[in-house]
Amino acid sequence: MARNNQYPIILGMNPKNKQGIGIKSKLGSGYDVYILQDDLSVQYAWIHFCNVEAIDDMIRLLQRTKEIWEKEEKENNE
Repeated sequence: MARNNQYPIILGMNPKNKQGIGIKSKLGSGYDVYILQDDLSVQYAWIHFCNVEAIDDMIRLLQRTKEIWEKEEKENNE
């Protein structure tokens, strides 16, 4: 049987049981984003951004994903 941290990270589910934390990286430069269990007992993801451009790229990816999702929902509601 797979452990909880081997399943996809599901944000926005009820009850909400995950939190995101962004902090200065201990790797020397950049920032880290962690997705954790709400009680900090499990780490689901760690994303290291070595520069601001990498964060901008992630934001663009998420915005594009949202646009595709909204377009699909609109088409399904017509």
